Amino acid sequence: MCARLEGLGVVTCRDLQELAPRGRLQRELGHKTALWLTQFSQGVDTRKWEARPPRKSVGAQVTWGVRFEAEEEAVRFVVDLAKEVSERMHSLGVRGKSVTLKVLRAVAGAPEWARKGHVGHGICDHYTRSVSLAAATQDRDIIAQHATALLRDLKIVAG
Repeated sequence: MCARLEGLGVVTCRDLQELAPRGRLQRELGHKTALWLTQFSQGVDTRKWEARPPRKSVGAQVTWGVRFEAEEEAVRFVVDLAKEVSERMHSLGVRGKSVTLKVLRAVAGAPEWARKGHVGHGICDHYTRSVSLAAATQDRDIIAQHATALLRDLKIVAG
């Protein structure tokens, strides 16, 4: 769309208004698109306004200060996060059809200045895995089961 408008010499809203919906703009882009763009250039937007768009995801994350010495600690942590997500879903009255796990692992051998300090997690490798569920859920055990399976599939050695 941008390239087509630039080809018509349209860079600003004023340029758009000067072409007018019944003129060249309509011939080039069609009646509906020309009318829509002209209205927008005049500050007219008749679309329904939503103060806050519907939530598309529910999650919980912790991105600093967590270190695990053993796999069981990481699994327990993921189970606790699954419980938190489930509680949030219950309170919002929603269910989800996918589980996504994001893990940040400190880069081995990173220089001292790039390690976790007082302002964040330091230089990390980022791992993300997702799974689609057969049915939408808010059940903490189902969420935990899939999240821990994703964690194990990553094969990240604790420590």
